Amino acid sequence: SDSIFRIEPKTIQVYGPGFGEDLARGYSYNINWTSNFGGFVKIELLQNGTPQFPAISDSTDNDGSFSWTIPAGTAIGSTYKIRITHLVDPVSAESANNFSINDPRITLTNPNGGQEIVRGSSQSINWSTNYDGNGSVKIELLNNGTPLAPAITDSTPNNGFFSWSVPAASVAGTQYRIRITSLDTAAADDSNADFSVIAHSVTMISPNGAEEFSVGTTKSLQWNSNFGGTSSVKLELLKAGAPVLEIAATASN
Repeated sequence: SDSIFRIEPKTIQVYGPGFGEDLARGYSYNINWTSNFGGFVKIELLQNGTPQFPAISDSTDNDGSFSWTIPAGTAIGSTYKIRITHLVDPVSAESANNFSINDPRITLTNPNGGQEIVRGSSQSINWSTNYDGNGSVKIELLNNGTPLAPAITDSTPNNGFFSWSVPAASVAGTQYRIRITSLDTAAADDSNADFSVIAHSVTMISPNGAEEFSVGTTKSLQWNSNFGGTSSVKLELLKAGAPVLEIAATASN
């Protein structure tokens, strides 16, 4: 040979699942691995190191990928691994770490408690699942644990995001939560803690009393509000509580 070459041993390495994933019974996932040779492999599910019967596949191409539908009757647990074994050569490998198998689950992530949501505003509702994003969910607003009618939405794609236009007529309160329910499984979840729905408010910062202004001078008016976006405000000068001058019919908030 004109140059040095290297002969490497035959290897298999499992890439997933096996990194702490939470998988759902009855749903499909990819089993992925790498190998530096061909042929056929056997794929097994291990629980606490013990192969489960029957094997996931007694024989499939050693091509690095296999679509696995987890049987609905698989025992719930957190100590699962995948083992891949070549059918001819004495080469095998297991997942680097455990993964879990559970029932389908939904986890609401926002709003999850403590927020102050302004009536008439737009609010992102976010969630995650341990199964693919197919199907639909129902989203409800709860007040003191009771679902309010109508629902925020009776059906929206299970894609982890929904933009909620909070009705301007919503009753202000401090015991609100969101409930999200799968329309395809028994999975559901509520906010972990209460959040508040509040009315619009504006707080005048300057001028706020005791100032002295000279006629003909220009002064800066400053305020805070719990809403914004494209909203506008009206500015007026009051004397003894009564409007005497419209400073601006509309000003950007």
